[in-house]
Amino acid sequence: MSKVIGAIRRMHGLTITARRFSRRRGFIAIHSVMRRFESLLDPDTMSDRERSY
Repeated sequence: MSKVIGAIRRMHGLTITARRFSRRRGFIAIHSVMRRFESLLDPDTMSDRERSY
């Protein structure tokens, strides 16, 4: 029983790390795209966001 729990825990940790990496990559991609769109639409909003970050 403990062996099964350990395997599940290991798999869960792997999925968590993979999800974290994919989420980070996706967030960076979405962020860059949004920033590009904002700079095209209105350069002032981009400078404001740069300051807030």
